[in-house]
Amino acid sequence: MKLLVNYGIYKVGIIILLASLLICCNDDDETDDTDFIPEFNAEKIIELRREKDKMFRTDEDSPITATERSSFKSLSYFPPDEKYFLPAAFEPFDNPDTILIRTNSVSDNRKMLKYGKFTFIISDSSHNLFAYKSLETGEHNLFVPFSDATNGSKTYEAGRYLDVEEEPDANEYILDFNLAYNPYCAYSDKYTCPRPPTENRLSISILAGEKKYLR
Repeated sequence: MKLLVNYGIYKVGIIILLASLLICCNDDDETDDTDFIPEFNAEKIIELRREKDKMFRTDEDSPITATERSSFKSLSYFPPDEKYFLPAAFEPFDNPDTILIRTNSVSDNRKMLKYGKFTFIISDSSHNLFAYKSLETGEHNLFVPFSDATNGSKTYEAGRYLDVEEEPDANEYILDFNLAYNPYCAYSDKYTCPRPPTENRLSISILAGEKKYLR
């Protein structure tokens, strides 16, 4: 059986919806596009989740089987929590290294650029996550695979993903862990998925985003 590759983007339309839902603008008529400020909005996160659940339930590209789709209602999520909507300093690397990231297949690694580093504070403690770029898909998103202390109990044992839309010359972003999601390998063994590198292992519990998939 041919293995399908999952880098973290589950649906182009969902990503477009995400951009429209989570980027809010300043109401001042004199402002321009540079004044758009992301805001935490629990209702819009829930709406995004409904769209994802609908895709899983009805779309032919759903990673779950047709048999599962017939009874599928929704994925499991932590409630939206502003605690995990975090400003993060970003340090892009001048000369990004090309590295190999392991996947769930022992014979398959993925070449990616180690593109930069996010630094953020949660519960009065500073943490780092590295951002990567695929050399194979040509996408402009910053790919942030991570693992944390919830893996194997509350969340998928191999870790989860964040996708951050790259902004030219930006040195600060929002890391919204409410949008953390499982790789397709959490739903089917016919996919190959990058595993979060050891350097992106957080010692804390990230009680936000998607939980473990329970059949």
